[in-house]
Amino acid sequence: MVKFKTLSVILSLTMATGILMGCGKSTATVSTEKLVDGVYKVEYEDFDSHDYKGQLELTISAAKITDVNYDEVKKDGTFKSKDESYKKSMEEQSKTYPEKAYNELKEQLIEKQSSTLDAVSGATASSNNFKALVKYALDDMAVKRTTTPEKIKEAK
Repeated sequence: MVKFKTLSVILSLTMATGILMGCGKSTATVSTEKLVDGVYKVEYEDFDSHDYKGQLELTISAAKITDVNYDEVKKDGTFKSKDESYKKSMEEQSKTYPEKAYNELKEQLIEKQSSTLDAVSGATASSNNFKALVKYALDDMAVKRTTTPEKIKEAK
């Protein structure tokens, strides 16, 4: 009987610890208190299968993300957000378009102050590229105080 009570107490404590840990805040993102003010620029090193690569410029002021500019550029230097035929085609298929999706991501980032963002429906690839570049800018550049523009390999 004593063994059963001891076992019951141990199991109860183990379950309670698991539940409390599950309710805790995720540590996957950087605390904004660690961020150093500056403008951080990062882009993908290579172009994707559609000949675009993401480019991000993130501004931190008073340890807060205050502005972000994101676009995807083609090899010829044209931006996806300015490509009217791409916009028309994407809007017909996905009910969104690059500039609209980028603005939604920007608003989320400034509101949440975290790289943990929701993908924009119909713009999943761009959302994932945006999130990966933001994560790199926050986790690597802003913590290490690296304001020199950097290039990264595409996220796997």
